[in-house]
This record gives sequence, C-alpha cells and structure tokens, in this order.
Amino acid sequence: MIVILQLLALEANIFLGGLNLYDQHRDMRLDIDNMSYEELLALEEKMSTASTTLSKEELSISIKKSIYQSVQLEDGKMRHSLGS
Repeated sequence: MIVILQLLALEANIFLGGLNLYDQHRDMRLDIDNMSYEELLALEEKMSTASTTLSKEELSISIKKSIYQSVQLEDGKMRHSLGS
C-alpha cells in the first residue's frame, strides 16, 4: 500500500512539476494586477496604440470609383455597364 501511495505522489509530482517550463521572458512580464492606478496610467502613456483605420486620403486613393450605367437598346433590352 505504501508503494502505491509513493507511486501516486511521484506521478502527481511529475505531472504538476513537468508543466513548469522555464519562462525565458519572465523578467519582462509586468504584474499589472498589483499596480496602482497611477502606475497603470503611466504604463498606458508609454504604450503605443495601433490604428486599424485608414485616413480619408488613404481610403480615397485605394477605392476604385465606378459609375453604373443602364441603357435601353433599340430592341427594348437593357444593357448595364460600369464606367470609371
């Protein structure tokens, strides 16, 4: 019985201890849970923001402008075309 308990303890130790991999970036991680409000505000000012939107100028350059035209032919059929 003691051998079984020892094996179970060993398995638990290997399982739980085996997941504790070395974190090479541990010293770079911030503990934001224990930071004061003022420290968080200072951190926010240091961090850059990423913009995912285009300016109006960039958008107008990248959009192809087209005009939709519909013309009735002599036989009564409609012809549709895109003009630029």
